[in-house]
Amino acid sequence: MPFEQLKSRIREVLDKHKGNAVHIAQLLDALGLPHTERKRIRRILKEMTEEGTTVKMRGMAIAIPSNKTEVVGNLRTSGKGFGFLKVDTDDVAAGKPVTVFIPRKYMMDAMNGDRVRARLLGETRKLTEGQILEVLERSACTVVGTYAHIKRGGYVTPCDERIIRNIVTPRPAPEMSLNNGDFVLVRIEDWTSSSEDMRGTILKRIGAPGDCGIDISVAVLSHGVETEFSPQAIQEAEALDATLSENELSRRLDLRELTTFTIDGAGAKDFDDAISISRECDRQWLLGVHIADVSHYVQPGTGLDADASDRSTSIYPIDRVIPMLPHKLSDNICSLRPGEDRFVVSVFMHIDENGMVHEYSIHNAVIRSSYRLIYEDVQAIMDHTASPELIRSIGSLRDRFDELYALRKVLTEMRVKRGALDLDMPEPVIQLDTNGNPVELRLSERLESHRVIEECMLIANEVVATHLWNHHLPCVYRVHEPPDQEKIHSMLPVLSYLGLKFPSRAEIDSKSIQSAINTTAHLPHGFIARRLLLRAMMQARYSIENLEHFGLASKCYCHFTSPIRRYSDLLVHRILKDSIAKGIPSKGFYSPPGALPPEHGIARPNATSKAATSTLPPNYCTIPEHELSRLADHCSEREQRAEQVERDAAQIKTVEYMKRHVGETFDGVISTVLPQGFFVQLNDLPVEGFVAIRNLLDDFYEFNDEKMSYRGKTTGTIIKLADAVIISVLHANTDKMELDFALREHIASEKETPEERKKRTKNFFKPRTQNRGRKPFYRGRKTGNRKHRR
Repeated sequence: MPFEQLKSRIREVLDKHKGNAVHIAQLLDALGLPHTERKRIRRILKEMTEEGTTVKMRGMAIAIPSNKTEVVGNLRTSGKGFGFLKVDTDDVAAGKPVTVFIPRKYMMDAMNGDRVRARLLGETRKLTEGQILEVLERSACTVVGTYAHIKRGGYVTPCDERIIRNIVTPRPAPEMSLNNGDFVLVRIEDWTSSSEDMRGTILKRIGAPGDCGIDISVAVLSHGVETEFSPQAIQEAEALDATLSENELSRRLDLRELTTFTIDGAGAKDFDDAISISRECDRQWLLGVHIADVSHYVQPGTGLDADASDRSTSIYPIDRVIPMLPHKLSDNICSLRPGEDRFVVSVFMHIDENGMVHEYSIHNAVIRSSYRLIYEDVQAIMDHTASPELIRSIGSLRDRFDELYALRKVLTEMRVKRGALDLDMPEPVIQLDTNGNPVELRLSERLESHRVIEECMLIANEVVATHLWNHHLPCVYRVHEPPDQEKIHSMLPVLSYLGLKFPSRAEIDSKSIQSAINTTAHLPHGFIARRLLLRAMMQARYSIENLEHFGLASKCYCHFTSPIRRYSDLLVHRILKDSIAKGIPSKGFYSPPGALPPEHGIARPNATSKAATSTLPPNYCTIPEHELSRLADHCSEREQRAEQVERDAAQIKTVEYMKRHVGETFDGVISTVLPQGFFVQLNDLPVEGFVAIRNLLDDFYEFNDEKMSYRGKTTGTIIKLADAVIISVLHANTDKMELDFALREHIASEKETPEERKKRTKNFFKPRTQNRGRKPFYRGRKTGNRKHRR
């Protein structure tokens, strides 16, 4: 067959596969050519690849790139050089894959967290492969690494293993006093090609190994977190006056005589929410939620706003706080400190004994907080365990506490009837000494006083979001989409083993999930089931579309109550104040979209609600819709970054704590099973470590993905979720944040029954009948053939 004709035929075969990878053997079969033509086919494919008409995939596969398969998304890389691209929502909605695998050779100079444009190459091994075409936005231009002197300057090795290229720098200034091994912050000036070292400039010395707090500092800066405010923001913050002007006071509702109080943790410094409560004569509560008016001080277009927008959230690593706003605002001017006049945005709600909100009103106001309360003190008063001194100081508030606790119970019952989920897991608490060394690990205790404040904030958030929705105003909603039914059903075998029963075919809704969660409270290892359910859930995020909140069973929800530490809340405050200034009604009857009958705790049937397709008059809000959408996505991304920083900080200190226990044994339970091994949660400490399956030498263990278990090929021993084990601490690597365990004893072992073993091995020694006229070929150990034993 002539060369050009063969080339055309190859193109036809590749076109039929619609961009999926095709191996040379498949091409030969499709073309009806003998395998002796393999070299010729390879030569043609190489030429086609050089022309750009085909793309080489992994192994010997080839594919034709499709013009319509370009996607945009955020890149996550591994230390081995490849990456995964999380495709934008708009592209996914257009039928493109959610995740794209990027081989190392197609990474260009992209790094972890970059926003990139990529071309889809096709599918191979159940993965959609792609090639990066362009880096649209760098996740960070700074890198943290360890410094080393070289002849012509400096050489920095990144601490983040996902950055596989080093950075060459000019010789640093003598005043930096850099030594080999010091941690430094480098700004990348030239990204160069993927096969070369990058070039950069050393910005500052972070510290030396062993310095107090250096591990947390490295973790924070490695994620590109800016720890210092811009000079403009600092200057603007210092120029702010805490004195309340009479002109502004005259425009606000004066609530300084109202008894209000804050309830926070003992170490809190920024108090952005206060509450008031009274019992109305018509068997209703009047709940007031008063939120610091940060938007009065942080105006759009200022340096303060630019820094707050960039950070989007405060971050709380173990030993420090990285605030969204300078301390003069977060700890002083905007903090609702007792006995000081503060501007607030107040929401008053009339709530009946069914948890149903009736009338509500929203006001620009001024309050003078009466008390600064601590969770533990309030709980001690309610439990009758308070000291005489504590009773003398806040005992007069006992009646208000009684009303709050009664209201909390009513609101929780209403939320449960709606189908809200209670998936809260206790958080680990790490106690440090003065040198930053971990001295105690324990789980946090969730008090009733915590739940009281949570319920007050939740109902205020719902009322504000519904108010904006019903008045056709924009909003940054907090949305939580329903879980993927396929993903939930795939976990049913494991959940069933753990004691959670679901309908096998019916759609699993929030009520069935909560019912299953309730059963886990009586199970010895119910936390494992709750963790699996959490992983099956979608991640909550911010959006300008009201997609509802599945976890809270809320038709309309936003974040309004923490503008000191969340930029999304600050945006909601601005929209509210814009609408009030332009005459939009700030009071009414509470009626969320798709209101349910009153017995479900949703108020006022027959009230009008906004249609999903409603559009806004542009003069109602100073923030353009496209800008609000961008800010919502940015807040979601920054929230995920903050959570990762906090997790890394906790993991560093946990590994550091366990480093002193290397070689010691602990009791635990298997909490997660993966193909590479399994994680063990210790019984007496909030610590989780990894047992590599390659280190189990007593048998060859086969992984069962459906049941999340291992089975020994020889002994039939089963290792599965929730099994009790005894482990010893093998390695504790603080640099890599890795904690490795060695399995000493598998207590809750299970072995397969004789019937199961017979079924599994019934064909193991059966001869192959296809070899007619020859000596029967036996599989397995009888033959002594090592190739077939593998």
